[in-house]
Formats: sequence, structure tokens, C-alpha cells
Amino acid sequence: MLRFDATPCPLILGADGTIRVRGSGVALELVAGAFEAGATPEQIAHHCPSLSLATIYSVISHLLSQHAEVKAYLHQRRQNARVRAAHVSP
Repeated sequence: MLRFDATPCPLILGADGTIRVRGSGVALELVAGAFEAGATPEQIAHHCPSLSLATIYSVISHLLSQHAEVKAYLHQRRQNARVRAAHVSP
């Protein structure tokens, strides 16, 4: 008999507020940015060898199913990066 196991979300929120792919250290921004720029899951896997193709598809599934939340998170991360850069610039 065929058995289906639920796959847990591959993303974790670190103490620093960064969402990463569990067990890899790869930030969500990296996968999301590559996917939004048109990279295929196979291309992402080539550039992120610590991620399995199945994990990348799972992350993309999360990106698509939680689009509004992920978009808000990525927007906030970009805003925070701009603020940090403004404070560092001479």
C-alpha cells in the first residue's frame, strides 16, 4: 500500500530574525530571489549544493502558498538592509 507522509516546512526562523532553509544555512532570500528572477529549481540546486531538489521544490511551494506573508517578510528584510547600509555609508 502506498503511504504518504506529511513533509514539514523546510524553513526555520533563526534567533537573528532570518528565515533559513532547515539544515543548510541558506537564507530564504536567496532561493526566493533566484526563483523570482526566473531560475529553475535545478539551477538553484546547482548554485546551492547544500539543498536537495526536493527541498527546493518544498521551499518554492511555501513561497507560492504563503505568497503575501513571504512578500511582506522579504520587503521588510530589504528595508532593514537599506537602513543598515545608510548607517554605514560615509
